[in-house]
Amino acid sequence: MKFLRAALMAGAACLATEAALAADAGITPVIKGPVAEVAIYHVADPENYPAMMAAVMEEVGEMPGLRNGVHMRSLKDPTLFADVNLWDSLEEAVAAAKQVETEDRFKPFMNSIKEIKLFGHFVPGQDGSALRKFLADGAVIEMAVYSVKDPAVQEGPRQSVYNALQKTDAFFGGLPLSPAHEGEPYIDFIAWSSEKEGMATAESMMAMDEHKAFFANAEKMSMFEFFEIYDMDGFE
Repeated sequence: MKFLRAALMAGAACLATEAALAADAGITPVIKGPVAEVAIYHVADPENYPAMMAAVMEEVGEMPGLRNGVHMRSLKDPTLFADVNLWDSLEEAVAAAKQVETEDRFKPFMNSIKEIKLFGHFVPGQDGSALRKFLADGAVIEMAVYSVKDPAVQEGPRQSVYNALQKTDAFFGGLPLSPAHEGEPYIDFIAWSSEKEGMATAESMMAMDEHKAFFANAEKMSMFEFFEIYDMDGFE
């Protein structure tokens, strides 16, 4: 998988660069604490893929640093799947992904993936326990992947939107994900009561003057998709 290999190389290069800069300056690297690993991809055999993923996650669960995660499939495209896994650190996430990509025991799993739409590591806007909010019965998950015009003005208006969403009936929970490295996209990972209610709530928010700064700052939407959760890891 050339895309995954390139992503892993980029992650490793960033880690090496940050470590070198930190050593020279005598400071702690910027990227620290938990990270969210996000993968969105098409598979060759969607009917049998969930069982294959479950077997792989039993192995990955033994690797250092995995906290929990959710595994999803698209409501509209049966071949499109997505995973959001929370790790204690970027180093541990990259190390685990490299094992999955290179070790023979994972080859059948890797060969089952036809196309990777997105693979990367992101800074979660909340503690990993926030993923529990996504476990509500019947939750529909929105994955919005986008770039912004000005990262400097993103976080304030974005948090305002999330605060407002908490007051709506359709919103079950959300996990804002910010890029770990410059040039990567932002992701809004939101659980709704239904796709219809989620779309209606989003349209209502877009019409409000107090949230125009957030929506005006969005530059390009590279993915907007609704998913359902088919499995979870790391939850009691």
